Amino acid sequence: MKLIWFSLLVSAAFASCNLYKPGKVYTPLLESQHDGNVSVSFGRTFGAQASYSPLKNIGVLLNYTNSLPVYEYQTIDNEPDEVLINTYRNQQLEFGLGYYEKLTDQYYFEIYAGYGKGESGVVEDLYLIRSYEEDNVSFEAIHEYWFIQPTFSVKFKKSFSFSLSAKLSNTTFYNFNSSQFFEPPPNFFVNSTILSIQPCMSLDFGNDWLRGTIQTGLFLADQSRFYTARVLNGSIGFGVNLNQLKKTIKEKKEYKKSSGDYFR
Repeated sequence: MKLIWFSLLVSAAFASCNLYKPGKVYTPLLESQHDGNVSVSFGRTFGAQASYSPLKNIGVLLNYTNSLPVYEYQTIDNEPDEVLINTYRNQQLEFGLGYYEKLTDQYYFEIYAGYGKGESGVVEDLYLIRSYEEDNVSFEAIHEYWFIQPTFSVKFKKSFSFSLSAKLSNTTFYNFNSSQFFEPPPNFFVNSTILSIQPCMSLDFGNDWLRGTIQTGLFLADQSRFYTARVLNGSIGFGVNLNQLKKTIKEKKEYKKSSGDYFR
């Protein structure tokens, strides 16, 4: 429990108000056909994830992440208080298709590739992004990206596993919209494609059907100030393996039935 609270505090401490807020690297860790997971995560962003294996060694994933919106307030003539001018959403949704392989009872590998799209906005001091010259900005943009992410996992016990992942993405920002109260940001903010890598390590724990995940890692980009002035990411998550949950419920029903028949 102390480890979970520590992860939450670290995630909150490294939250940022810059334009792009990368979400959790979702690692489904599917093991067999018809295996499926649903989960939620909290940290620098919060979100919901789902995955399913329609065929042997083939998996699909869905990953939605959302950061709290940012608000622009301005003082308007004849108004006693500041007025809300703009609300900028920070969210994205991605889809992935991948291959997984249980190498041994202990070692596991998966690799997913996919596409994501989202919206983001910022109300911030520009010196955090561009230079050491302080200047306020307020703007939003649409972004889309392609990604590929390999993961290698080691299971030490039935209830514990450790994973290393690296998510490589190219993200393009477009449909730039600036607040009327500030000058537009420099041109490189508009229609720019940024390359990034998001290496991370994850600790998974729990029983067959209920799992917890603690993840920490970095976000590194070729124009890092465009994204965020801080590179550390962290999250915790809780998920349910639907196939294992179904098996557990079925086994309990069969056990109760057999116990009832025995005492008749």
